[in-house]
Amino acid sequence: MKELLEEIQIILGTIIVGIPVGIFVGVYWFLKFPFLVYSQAKIGLINRRVLEAKRVLKANKEDIWEKHIKRMEEKKYDN
Repeated sequence: MKELLEEIQIILGTIIVGIPVGIFVGVYWFLKFPFLVYSQAKIGLINRRVLEAKRVLKANKEDIWEKHIKRMEEKKYDN
């Protein structure tokens, strides 16, 4: 009989402790998860923008002096 009471006491104690902890964890992740998804999406967008900017810069990379010489030659022939 004593063993049965101890088992019931353990089960009730587990339920009494487990339910509030479960509710707390559930509410915590219910509130945190959307912000976690948002921050990951924002990081992904930033990474894509940086990669696109690097690609554009690499494609349009031209030495400043080459541009200057080109403009000077165009001006020379315009006169």
